[in-house]
Amino acid sequence: MDSLPQNPAETSPSEGALISPEIIQSSDDLWRKIGLEPSAIGFSGKIESRAEMEARLRREEIELSARLEKENTERAARLEKERLDDAHKRALERSKFLFKEASVYTVGILLIIALGSTSSFVLFDKDASEESKTWARSTLTAIATAVAGYVFGKSSSSTT
Repeated sequence: MDSLPQNPAETSPSEGALISPEIIQSSDDLWRKIGLEPSAIGFSGKIESRAEMEARLRREEIELSARLEKENTERAARLEKERLDDAHKRALERSKFLFKEASVYTVGILLIIALGSTSSFVLFDKDASEESKTWARSTLTAIATAVAGYVFGKSSSSTT
């Protein structure tokens, strides 16, 4: 009987008992005993009263509403910026079209008008040679054919 200790606190580790029994005062002590820091866990061990819980939930709801309103405002601002950027891009494309494409049409129309008026002047000139009048007739016929082909060719290709 002498081999058994009288006090359980004096039990050796080989016998499977605690060396020194500790009284755990709080849940924080328990967390520390098992090697965890209570503040790192985020568990305070306190139980909220109903009023505290309602106040906390109201605060969280207000914070969430403010965050959602801020996100909606930022989203609206981003969408407005994108809309303005798109409008600016369309304006640039329109300007590019007017400068590149419309200028080609304008120059072409001016050349046709100049060539047509010169040919008409030569065709109706009494002092012009027969060879010049033949050239003027051929040029006016080519202009009329080109204009008719452009106008009617464009309308028939857009319907198909």
